[in-house]
Amino acid sequence: AINATPDGSKINVRSGALHPQQLADEVVSQGADLGVAFDGDADRAVFVDHTGAVHNGDHIKFLLAADLQARGLLEPPLVVGTLMSNLGLELALGEVGVELLRAEVGDRYVTERMKQSGAVLGGEQSGHIIFAETGVGDGIYTGLWVCDVVARTGRSLAELTAPVQEVPQILINVPVRDKHAWEHSERLRQQVLDWEGKLADKGRILIRPSGTEPVVRVMVEALDERLAARAAESIADLIAEQFGYGELLSEGQ
Repeated sequence: AINATPDGSKINVRSGALHPQQLADEVVSQGADLGVAFDGDADRAVFVDHTGAVHNGDHIKFLLAADLQARGLLEPPLVVGTLMSNLGLELALGEVGVELLRAEVGDRYVTERMKQSGAVLGGEQSGHIIFAETGVGDGIYTGLWVCDVVARTGRSLAELTAPVQEVPQILINVPVRDKHAWEHSERLRQQVLDWEGKLADKGRILIRPSGTEPVVRVMVEALDERLAARAAESIADLIAEQFGYGELLSEGQ
């Protein structure tokens, strides 16, 4: 254990699930098989493999689902993620015969969709993994599950998560006067349809209002990063022109 001597005045400073680099360095230094970083209340778990590479909740949902599917224990054969789950997860799950269902962002929405669909596994990119048998996210429980899969299969965390190839994701935040006005724009609807046609089954577009700010978030994923950027910028520009102040805040990953 590292960063495990709290003094009661601070928590997860430059450590934990949001800052896993120190853990990654320690895993490599110790020659460990893997490491687990938790957030403040330990409902999230982010993993580091033996090479120091960090794996988020999308990677872990795949690892767990693929293992359950191989053992005939994923019934029905589906996993619940969120609107922000990377397209790479959906493609990797499809290769092992598992469907990805998307819920609104937030663990309570994931839990609701799991109950509705009968899914035994769900979670968020953040590392908040939910098992139907417990109904809650618990990072230590998730960590034990992952360690069990690694130990039982004799395969490394890196190998088990390798099928999830993260698709480039472009996110642009558009400040707007009314964060719901875009929903009624026929011009925007047509532009989105046009870009969806160009992306085909190799990408997706998500437009959603922020829950806390006067901002509309435009997210485009595509195997072709340049095409994703062009689509995101085109859609964001139109939203800014119709409903915004002309200022765009972009983030690519």
